[in-house]
Parts: sequence; structure tokens; C-alpha cells
Amino acid sequence: MVAAALVEGRVDLKTLNQNTIENLNIRALAARIVCAADPALGSGFDGRMDVTFHSGDPVSRPVGLTPPDEARIVAKFHANTDDRRRAACDALLHALMAGTPRSRELMRIATAAIAGST
Repeated sequence: MVAAALVEGRVDLKTLNQNTIENLNIRALAARIVCAADPALGSGFDGRMDVTFHSGDPVSRPVGLTPPDEARIVAKFHANTDDRRRAACDALLHALMAGTPRSRELMRIATAAIAGST
């Protein structure tokens, strides 16, 4: 996922498709990425990214989970549903944003949204 984010500039459901998985640039970069636990860091998504450029110059930056932003969440929802029936996805988004839908109704709307592509 990190390699895909660096190569494609995004991570969403399309990142899991076969074309992305087989992308030689992403695979080559992924082979050079190491993930290691650091007990000195906090919990959750706290971390540090250490990058070494081809020149050998290192860069180290702290990384963490950004606060939720409604516009970014809605944009991600649209990106993850752009190949689904728009009316059904709009109904699902409205149900999620408008309040607390009952679980049965939410499942009905979600099932309609994922049932078919546009």
C-alpha cells in the first residue's frame, strides 16, 4: 500500500485490483520498503518514515493519523464507488450522512449499491 501510494498518489479499492498488484514499478518499490515496529512510538498509526534517496541522502519524518475530514471521507467514498450504480451509492451516502439509519435499512441500501456496476 505504501508503494502504491508513492507511485500512484492514492490508496483506495482500486489499489487492490490485479493491474496495481502486477504493476512492476509498484512491486519493485515495495521490495525495497521495510516496516519495523518501534516501541518508542505511540499507539495506532503513529510512526516514522525514513527514506533514503538514490543519492544516499536520508530523510526522516514523523507520520500519524490525520484528523477525520468530512470532505475527504466523502471524496474517498466516491472514489471507492465510482464503478457502482450512482443512484444507489448516493442513497447509501445520504443514509450514512443524514443520521443513524437502522441496520436493516442500511444493509438494504448497501446491497443495492454493491449489486451492480454502472
